[in-house]
Amino acid sequence: MMRRDDAKTVYVDADSTEVRLDSGALRMDTPDSAPAYIPLSRVGRVVVRGSDRGLLEACLAIVARGGVVHFEGRDGGMRAIMQHANPAENRSARELAGIIEQHGGLGPFHWWQDAQRRHAWSVVFRRTLRGDFERGYDRLMTYLGVMVPGVPVEQERHRLDGKLHAWIQAELARQGLQPVVRALAEHGGDLLRTLHQCLSLTSCWAYVRWRREQPRHVTDRELTRFFELRTVAALPRQLDRHLRALAHEYHSSWNRIEGASGQE
Repeated sequence: MMRRDDAKTVYVDADSTEVRLDSGALRMDTPDSAPAYIPLSRVGRVVVRGSDRGLLEACLAIVARGGVVHFEGRDGGMRAIMQHANPAENRSARELAGIIEQHGGLGPFHWWQDAQRRHAWSVVFRRTLRGDFERGYDRLMTYLGVMVPGVPVEQERHRLDGKLHAWIQAELARQGLQPVVRALAEHGGDLLRTLHQCLSLTSCWAYVRWRREQPRHVTDRELTRFFELRTVAALPRQLDRHLRALAHEYHSSWNRIEGASGQE
């Protein structure tokens, strides 16, 4: 793997240069010049000016208005994200991020994480989680294949997981929660990962119920339609509950700390 200090920045004027992949290298074609090749192994960042393709221009316009663009691989996995260099923030997110930074630890985050995982588990199975969440989640993924025999569950779940990960990331950006994400990450907390685990658990159960009523083969378009229907109400409601619970946990913890210091 390339060391990051060996990575080079490539500047591209897209108005006069066409860039495309060519056998593990970037091929750069400029009028009246021989093609130039730059190995991908040497490229760490690309700075593009101008646009020679309608897609890039459209993507930049979406991002400029606060949107997010995800680039998906053929297997459904998310390969890259394009978003605004200065994402929107909101007052409550900055306030929560400040509390997280001053707290100096992840105690409230770990309490919240455990409670949210258990809640998601109880919603699906109508009973309390026993044992380790990670192992229980892995067992559920294995059991899905038993519940829907003859169906490429692993491939379809991989595609749906990629869509879910992208949706959560976009929602955090849209709601201006990047300060909270960064504040937790600085202490070692991964907000997106925990949200993905909780939402994926309930989404898995919805997927199984839906999949058992479908023919053995479904198209990617049908999978996408199933996922998009969940983004209308079910996923936003669940995400909102998790985020409100996180804010409540940190605010309550901080109020207790301030109350204790005021009594000294």
